[in-house]
Amino acid sequence: MFKKITAIALLLNSLPSLAENFNWKLEVGTELRHFEKKSAFNTTDTTISAHFEPEFRYESQQGTDIYTGRLFSRVDSEDSQRSHIDIRELSWLHIIDNSDIRIGISRVFWGVTESQHLVDVINQTDLVENPDGEDKLGQPLIQWTHIYDWGSIDLYALLGFRERRFPGTEGRFRTEYPIINDAAYFETSNKKDNIDLAIRYSHTISNWDFAFSHFSGTNRTPTLKKYTSDNTTEFVPHYFLLEQTGFVSQYVNKNWLWKLELISAVQENNRYTASTFGFEYTHVGLFDSQIDVGWLIEYSFDDRGTAGPSSFEHDWFSGWRFVGNDPQSTEALIGLTWDQITGENTLSLEASTRIGNNLKITFEARSYGGANKAAKHSGTSDKLLYLNSESYAQFLLAYYF
Repeated sequence: MFKKITAIALLLNSLPSLAENFNWKLEVGTELRHFEKKSAFNTTDTTISAHFEPEFRYESQQGTDIYTGRLFSRVDSEDSQRSHIDIRELSWLHIIDNSDIRIGISRVFWGVTESQHLVDVINQTDLVENPDGEDKLGQPLIQWTHIYDWGSIDLYALLGFRERRFPGTEGRFRTEYPIINDAAYFETSNKKDNIDLAIRYSHTISNWDFAFSHFSGTNRTPTLKKYTSDNTTEFVPHYFLLEQTGFVSQYVNKNWLWKLELISAVQENNRYTASTFGFEYTHVGLFDSQIDVGWLIEYSFDDRGTAGPSSFEHDWFSGWRFVGNDPQSTEALIGLTWDQITGENTLSLEASTRIGNNLKITFEARSYGGANKAAKHSGTSDKLLYLNSESYAQFLLAYYF
């Protein structure tokens, strides 16, 4: 009996320290999205959705073990495919001297440029969340990291493949023909059970950050193949094996930030090269105010041209970033992407601010243009043609507990 009482006393005594090391937060929000034009598929021009995103973090007393979790779910009023649940993060991080190992589900980001992230290949894109491709699904993995004097080495074993989720037939941003996920083709014989591998070396020398990486496994970006039978046309996702070597670089020189992403990859026995490079210049304290304004210029090139799945074949991006440096964390980013050959263009605006400590308002708008003209241009791509009627404005209200 005495031993049981002692054990209970020790447990109760440890509860305050456990609570101190445990942090959690919850985000709930509602989103209103309105499209400028009617869809060609008779889908609605206004959608409403709600999201729920709990998050926790626990760190052991010694600081050698960190447990993190993040769940995301959305319910959409129109598109059943957009209503989904995902585990963004559920992992254990164990730290030993200059090494650490992470096991579980996580998200890894490798990119540095603004307009697109060529090198970022670990996680699948959560396309039903946003057409900009910034949202990612959680990836089951084992990650080992070791820090040396001459840089850091990361090794990844990616345990299982997650298919891309596409908007449904009743949703917006859908393609001309329905996409049949159940018929998806995988080049590897073990399909979604394939274990993909990756390695990354990163280092910082003075004001220069750079990294080399290599990925070997199933490409997260599918190639959509068109099939027609019985007067019915459908797209089927094809997931091919990919060998990709990447390089990223960031160099800071006073108010200048120079960025580069470069890849050389092999898919379907064809090697191709793609790059995005440019700069961001930040004017600190515009007109002696607390506002910072950044000017961004980037250029993207893909030597596959119209044969590749990317619309960034020979595109310019220019943007302006506004940071209020105020208690409300007010920020805004305006960007224009323009294809100098086809004339395809995308104009985007993202802005956010806080009201008090718990409420955040976000406004987002995108306008797609030039796709009709591009489709008529002989020998050029019309990859953005399905977005021709999808220009939209979006208002998001989120509350943080």
